[in-house]
Amino acid sequence: MGADRDAVQVAVRDGIVELTGRMPAATARRLLAETQRIADVAGVKNLRTPGT
Repeated sequence: MGADRDAVQVAVRDGIVELTGRMPAATARRLLAETQRIADVAGVKNLRTPGT
């Protein structure tokens, strides 16, 4: 099961991406890894709430 698009919020400031919301752990791992590979992303903060 993937993350519901409305359940995930993304904010970017100075190249730091903050991911918040509710999503399954496997989805969060994949999203974090994919986000870190984006050019110009300096870092990723995982502020998610564990989901099912």
